[in-house]
Amino acid sequence: MTSTDRLADQGAPGLGRALENPNPSSRLRAALAAGTHPEPGDVPVLIRRCGTEPDFFVRDRLTWALTRHPADTTVPLLLEALQPDSAPQARAQALHTLSKVGDDRARGPSHPRPSPPGSRMPTPRSPTVPRSSSAGAGRRTCRTRRSTRRNCADG
Repeated sequence: MTSTDRLADQGAPGLGRALENPNPSSRLRAALAAGTHPEPGDVPVLIRRCGTEPDFFVRDRLTWALTRHPADTTVPLLLEALQPDSAPQARAQALHTLSKVGDDRARGPSHPRPSPPGSRMPTPRSPTVPRSSSAGAGRRTCRTRRSTRRNCADG
């Protein structure tokens, strides 16, 4: 049992029961209410249900509800849901939700945020291809990914 499961068992019993309703419309309304009026105790319940919810629309609303909570509350629990012992749907939904949260902790150190437009930080550019005199008039030499040369028409 993960700490998310333990927290979900401790808090928000009404939400937990509502999200276990067999009627998808009732679960959808419960997720909507959890996002409209965010409570910190709801986060573990929402994350746990995201990992098991069979209905796409309810899962989508659960993700939305999680994005309405503070990232300081959701991101650590979502990162915990990525553990290898979690169910595949739970990991996939946690990744999806992390992509919606927009917190830098979700990106990880190997994927820094691109520099904003107008910043002084250089952005990587593709190398320009110089004209080759041997390619003839109106033609230039292009490089492909495998570093082979071919003639390209000017465009």
